[in-house]
Amino acid sequence: MNKKVFMLAAIALLVIATHVHTASALGVGASPGRIDYGVLETGDGSAKSLYVINTGNEVERIVVVAETFEDITELSASEFALNPKESRLINVTMDIPSGFEMGDHSGSILITGFPSASTGLGIGASVRIPVEFSVEEKTASLRTLGFAIIGCVCLMIVILVCSRRLK
Repeated sequence: MNKKVFMLAAIALLVIATHVHTASALGVGASPGRIDYGVLETGDGSAKSLYVINTGNEVERIVVVAETFEDITELSASEFALNPKESRLINVTMDIPSGFEMGDHSGSILITGFPSASTGLGIGASVRIPVEFSVEEKTASLRTLGFAIIGCVCLMIVILVCSRRLK
């Protein structure tokens, strides 16, 4: 009988603790739910827009972190406050340095909302946004070199034709 009473008391405490956390009405959302940069070339960059939304009923302190590729990811805002039901646009820019590993890459951006009057453990609600991109070697310089060679050959032909006509 004592074991049964102990289990009921433990369950009651868990229910109360869970209810207190839910009552704080924490909530954070984001749109779009996935960011795909497509194919990027080394030495180039690309920016995408991300909306962060406070879905709760209280002012929240929002923290945005690039979990992977922090060194090549630039966020236009990484920490700010949002009123209830308010959203904010963030630009997420990927700058691919020359020498970056070729191929498909994936990572994520973590968005966490904390109550603005956070006391105690500072527990917040989070959403993780997958980020995908593919890296290819920059070919524009080879293309430019090819056009330059073709242009020089055409110029030489024109000079040769003009010089023969003048004789």
